[in-house]
Amino acid sequence: MKDGKMLKDIDVKLDINQQLLLIKTGEDMGIVNAKLVDSFEVMLPGETSKSIFIAKSFEDNLHFYQLLYDGDIKLLRKFEKRRRTKEQYTSTGYNTDGPKPPTFIKSEVYYLLISDQVNQIRLSKKSILSTLNNPKYEACAKALDLRLNKIVDLSILLKDCK
Repeated sequence: MKDGKMLKDIDVKLDINQQLLLIKTGEDMGIVNAKLVDSFEVMLPGETSKSIFIAKSFEDNLHFYQLLYDGDIKLLRKFEKRRRTKEQYTSTGYNTDGPKPPTFIKSEVYYLLISDQVNQIRLSKKSILSTLNNPKYEACAKALDLRLNKIVDLSILLKDCK
């Protein structure tokens, strides 16, 4: 919590669509004011250890990001889910089969937290090096033969090229 308090052993759920933090209090779920939360830990499905999520502003909205690498420059990931509806029209006119159910597309968006500024990146050498804006990272990526198209490469760059 921002006031220095720590709450332990509470069931937490993150609504990735609305960026809402929900906690279980008894039999009820309650919404936590995100402005009161610095970070929280949660066990993700299929994971063997807890993941840390931090709250940061990006484009004037407060979001929760998973902390993938913690150093001077932090590597963050945000999960997104977008709703896509299928077209009701075909090449011959209106589809008479009825409405199509929407599909949901899950994606992961990556960010670098530099000097308390959240910067969205793509997993590409050009995007990452232009965001870092420091020739030492470019030289180090070249020396280590990092393609920077995978999270592992980016983690190595941030860890080994300080």
